[in-house]
Amino acid sequence: MPSPQYLHLLFNPTLKVAGETVHGEVHLNFPSLMKDEIEAVYVKLQGFVYTQIYRQITPNIDGRRDQRMELVNQSVCVWKQDERVYPPTGSETLKRQFTFKLPDNLLPSFECGKRGNQGGRVRYFVQAFGKRPAASWRADPSVVMPFPVFPSLSSGAELRETLRQGWRGSWRSFSQEKDIRRGIWGEHSHVKATLTIPRIDALPVLTPIPYTLTITTHSKPMKRSENDSIPTNLIFPVPPNPDQVDFWVESDAFIRADTWAAAINGSVVVHLGGLGSSGTNNKVTHVEPVYAETAGKVWIPSTGDKNDQRGRWKQEIVFRSNFFLTCAPSFTSDLIDVKHNLKLRVDFPGVGNSLNMEVPVKIISSIYPPEQKAWDGPPPALELPPTYYQTIEWDHDEKK
Repeated sequence: MPSPQYLHLLFNPTLKVAGETVHGEVHLNFPSLMKDEIEAVYVKLQGFVYTQIYRQITPNIDGRRDQRMELVNQSVCVWKQDERVYPPTGSETLKRQFTFKLPDNLLPSFECGKRGNQGGRVRYFVQAFGKRPAASWRADPSVVMPFPVFPSLSSGAELRETLRQGWRGSWRSFSQEKDIRRGIWGEHSHVKATLTIPRIDALPVLTPIPYTLTITTHSKPMKRSENDSIPTNLIFPVPPNPDQVDFWVESDAFIRADTWAAAINGSVVVHLGGLGSSGTNNKVTHVEPVYAETAGKVWIPSTGDKNDQRGRWKQEIVFRSNFFLTCAPSFTSDLIDVKHNLKLRVDFPGVGNSLNMEVPVKIISSIYPPEQKAWDGPPPALELPPTYYQTIEWDHDEKK
């Protein structure tokens, strides 16, 4: 439904924090207001969790369960016809302000799955609408403006400040290795990736988190006398450059609707660390330079080879940078549980020669409660699907 001509909603749809007081303004064009027979104008603040699950009941019948849980629902009347409030002299526009207080314990904005299909979402919006007489057959027009919400967490905000000053604590590492070969025959080479990040219980969003990624390769067994002068770039496998390494976060969601439950796993929410797709597929780009250090090839003799004739060439590259998390924190609720994994993939030439790593992580908010500390700049942007902000094709059940 197109926006009504008589109503213009002014509201800043940037990131809000649970517990924050939000403000806005409605501009009412009086000639259009009277022409549309509007008796009153309201503004509503609403937030909810909505889940939808499909199952095949029989070969020819699909079943559906959906459930909706309200998180916040506040409304205020900004104008009534019988109040006899009019625009100032010489103007056709009446300006009316509104204020809402967000509850302190709201879930973060989130969306998984596809619209009109199985999925779940946590959504918040401000809606301005006019009410016609009860006898009118015309629908009440409205303007809807979605906006994202984050919970606050003082401990996460303090951790964010510590990391921004440079991490001085201990580290933890995760490794994955694999045997690969260029073709389908012959001896295998060996590759290994080690990801090192700060030793912390949870990763705060909107924070530069330092990481080191070390990729080590060992060639297939060969004779050193025949290959001592071989160029490094001809020894298979060659350590990758940053574009050949992809680093990202995936969300795993477990949703419930009525008595049904379903998992929606492997949703890519943000690419990380200046590697691979980082900065190209993201809607919100937080990319820092990646520093790479390479080591010259090193000969590793085979165990038991007294003549040092057989062995492998070792090569290594080390990437150092920071990554930023611009996704919703992990959370648990009655209808949706969300967990996260750091995912890493290094592609080497050949079929099936990708090295994959998965690290389960907990992601937390890094925002102070509104009464404790304000933004130190404009509110940051978040990675949310475009459908979060679409209002024209909202599911009817979702808007109840």
